[in-house]
Amino acid sequence: MTHEYLKKNDVDCYLDLLSSKYYMGTILSEKKQNIFLKIDQNPDHIIYVVKKEDELVGTATLLIMSNKLKNVGKIDDMVVSQEIDDILEVKKLLVVSLVKIAHSKDCEKITIKEIDDMQLFCDNLGVIKNKDIVINDNKEYY
Repeated sequence: MTHEYLKKNDVDCYLDLLSSKYYMGTILSEKKQNIFLKIDQNPDHIIYVVKKEDELVGTATLLIMSNKLKNVGKIDDMVVSQEIDDILEVKKLLVVSLVKIAHSKDCEKITIKEIDDMQLFCDNLGVIKNKDIVINDNKEYY
């Protein structure tokens, strides 16, 4: 499996994967490219994807919110294809990757939603469901 930031040529697959979780309606091709451009131009809105054999099988979003005192990262919109065998591994790869990116952007706290099936893993990372917590940057995550 490979993992990387969302690229322009993956927008269609990304939106298809998202539509398996959220109602998206019909999105015209031009609108899809505008969505990508808005995301790509905002360094605090990161969409990360996992591919298996060049097929997009997972995605999650990291939003960086800044205030006067600190940066906070929010991991959200995690979607993994139900057609693969290693769903939990893809989720772990997304979380670990986004936690590392959040640290590189000086986030002192990171929150995550929808981690019921990987609570123990996230507890070991220091990530607690729907709560702000400090994550130890010196841990080996994966």
